Amino acid sequence: MSTIKSPIVEVNKENPFENCKLDRKKYAEILTSIVDTYGNGFVLGLDGAWGTGKTTFLKMWEQYLLNDEYNCVYINAWKNDYVSDPMAMILGSFYSQLIKPVEGTKEVIKSGFDTLLTILGRLAKSGIPVLAKSLAKKKFGEDIAELFEAVSEEATNVLVDEIKSYEEKQQSFDDFKDQLQKVVNKITQNKPIVVLVDELDRCNPHFAVKVLERIKHFFDIDRVVFVLGVDATQLSHSIRGYYGSESIQAEEYLKRFIDLWYYLPEPDYKAYCDFLYETYGFSKYFENKKRMNTSEGRIEKEEMEGFSVILAQSNNLSLRQIEKLYIRTKVALNSFNTNSFVFPGVFMLLSQYRDYNPELYKRIKNGTIDFTELSNLFEDMIIDDEYMKLNKSRAYHVYAIFMLLYEKHLEKFGKSFSDKNKTFSLFLSNQFDIEGKRELAFQLNKFDANKVVRIIESYEVNYGLDLTIQYIMDKLELLDQFVSE
Repeated sequence: MSTIKSPIVEVNKENPFENCKLDRKKYAEILTSIVDTYGNGFVLGLDGAWGTGKTTFLKMWEQYLLNDEYNCVYINAWKNDYVSDPMAMILGSFYSQLIKPVEGTKEVIKSGFDTLLTILGRLAKSGIPVLAKSLAKKKFGEDIAELFEAVSEEATNVLVDEIKSYEEKQQSFDDFKDQLQKVVNKITQNKPIVVLVDELDRCNPHFAVKVLERIKHFFDIDRVVFVLGVDATQLSHSIRGYYGSESIQAEEYLKRFIDLWYYLPEPDYKAYCDFLYETYGFSKYFENKKRMNTSEGRIEKEEMEGFSVILAQSNNLSLRQIEKLYIRTKVALNSFNTNSFVFPGVFMLLSQYRDYNPELYKRIKNGTIDFTELSNLFEDMIIDDEYMKLNKSRAYHVYAIFMLLYEKHLEKFGKSFSDKNKTFSLFLSNQFDIEGKRELAFQLNKFDANKVVRIIESYEVNYGLDLTIQYIMDKLELLDQFVSE
């Protein structure tokens, strides 16, 4: 199986949001003002669904903060959830990003961090779960009464030890926070340290909850701000998984750890689709001289960009889902000749059906869905907004070609009939309106039937189109062995 990685958006150090195609600098400015306002220390949840560009935004915002003389730590929790305790991940990131790389770091800061680790070691040593460890050594098969007696005695001894060591552990805990505050004070006197924790919602539930607990209990000090880039819904699933109960009120539970939520607004689909078109080099294919000399070639760019936005809006796609459509289309182009019909809008529509409505895709492939139902499903995507008003011609074009290719496909099955319930004919057989034009065999709700007929007839006259919907499906199904990250 081949894997295609998404291109990494370059973060310009001088102008971090220069390559942001989603106009998100304004959100960084808002969040920075929040950090300034609550700089004494808090935990901010940055909520956005998977695939909405949170990681790219966090990296850009990190550089924006660095340029404004903030101290920052970036942690990808998902890449580190193999460690036994999140403290290692957090403190290791503190050291590697704030202390070790700084040229001429004051010796007092390094010394203070070493002291911090010494205290943490003392705390960890006193906090070993002796009870679980000792009970695990017991052999199976012992007499139940003997085992119960031994376990009870051992548990009592451990409890006594726990009570005796409580004060020592509490003192070590307080010492740790005091020492951490001293280190933070040496690093920054004014602006808080901003710790950006990314991909926490993708970690295993145990690790994700432990990260929240460590932040709450150990880092609740002045001038340290944690920002958790998560999908709140998915993180709630992790909490329920950790406690093994679907009835737990995870959203309320999260309020114990997160002081403030900020929802990352939905992206500008048009800007993002334009960005993907250029990033994946579609212009080299669609805008070469040979293709641009044909009327079909001249509208391919507008069709691809325009219709992909329509698909995204009507299906509420995430950025990652949109990118997957573009990646799949890009790979598929390698199987088309330079002068072949591509029909990018139809390709993307079928790709969308294949991924998210496989039963519908199967019915189209098998020729068991009639024109009335297929037409209604397409027209349901048409949203009455300003973008659609400007791009409805692209939707008309994709719709007309889609219907024509499906008609050719049905001919393979010998279907060309209509009755009261099913319509498997594109046109009314041998019937014309009063102006001598063919009429569609089904009703349209949002499209002008005459415009649709004109587009279909232009393809039949100019290109003698004899391709079927299977032509596109074959190209699409060649990509089954490819996945994108």
